[in-house]
Amino acid sequence: IYEYSYTGINPQCMSDNITAQLVSDGNVIAQLDNYSIKKYADRLMSKTASDLNITSAQFEALKRLLSDMLVYGSYSQKYTEYNTDDLATNSVKWLMPSDYVAPENPIRNISLGNDVDNKILSAGVNLSNVLKIYFKVSVTDADVYVDGNKVSPDSQGIVYTEGIKATEFANVHRIELRKNDEVIASVDYNLNAYISSKSENAQLAEFIKSINNYGNSSKAYLTAQ
Repeated sequence: IYEYSYTGINPQCMSDNITAQLVSDGNVIAQLDNYSIKKYADRLMSKTASDLNITSAQFEALKRLLSDMLVYGSYSQKYTEYNTDDLATNSVKWLMPSDYVAPENPIRNISLGNDVDNKILSAGVNLSNVLKIYFKVSVTDADVYVDGNKVSPDSQGIVYTEGIKATEFANVHRIELRKNDEVIASVDYNLNAYISSKSENAQLAEFIKSINNYGNSSKAYLTAQ
């Protein structure tokens, strides 16, 4: 048995069709057509707990996770204006999104220091293909560290964390500016702090809440295992 993991599918691409072929000596001997994350989620939600050999509680957690994932995919499509004629929730099986529950433990601690030549200017979240926290800096002679790793700002003075998984929204990420190994400025920030600050934003509210619901149901699903 061979297994190939096709990873890195963007949230706005949950409706995109995927084709897989098994090729031997240049000949296609098996093919999977027109499959997608949306179709996979719909298929799972059409089954029962006994079909999947899991408990009722696990199945309810799975359905909630799949539902919130598809809703997040749909809002990603709208946000990026990608394939909006075929939203991830354009099916009959997905559940209505759960009520918005404010995220736990939003963290935003700032210590900017007084070095005028080396500053942390802002923090935010990259909402495109992969969720990442970004920090914008202006540095002259300081080193920049993100989560303990030395990094180099891009041409706009931006540095990023690694990609943040749905179960990691409460994880705190830290940027430090250091001179001679001394921390002269720092910011601690997590994705939950961003969600809290943007949940009432007229343009972003529904999208932000869909991200939050997806994170909550992902953690709930792990807890149910």
